Amino acid sequence: MKIYFNILIFALALVLMQACGSKSKENKEGLEATETKLSAEDKAALEKREAAQKREAAQMERLRIAAERRAAAEKSYKDANGDIIYNKAEIAPSFTGGEKAMTKYFNDNLKYPKFILSSGKSPPGVISI
Repeated sequence: MKIYFNILIFALALVLMQACGSKSKENKEGLEATETKLSAEDKAALEKREAAQKREAAQMERLRIAAERRAAAEKSYKDANGDIIYNKAEIAPSFTGGEKAMTKYFNDNLKYPKFILSSGKSPPGVISI
């Protein structure tokens, strides 16, 4: 009985898929027919809209390129809200006392697990700054 029920459900699913498929073909044909029936005024309006979208996209691209150039040329600039945006630090960050003091700090403050130190092996991993 269960097998017959599964076969019936499967058959109904196939019928539904076939029915939906044929309607979608009819809908596509109807859509193509309406597209070809556009009046001259509708075509002109559509062309105007597309041209406006292209102009807007070109303007946005020009603004993006100008912003990138401005950011590369200046250390800071004001955004639309009036906030100052910094592109680079005026003074590069450095460790107080130089590289020797930084190395001494790391040597004094790095803590290795005891099992690595007792095994005699060097700690795994590489640290670079």
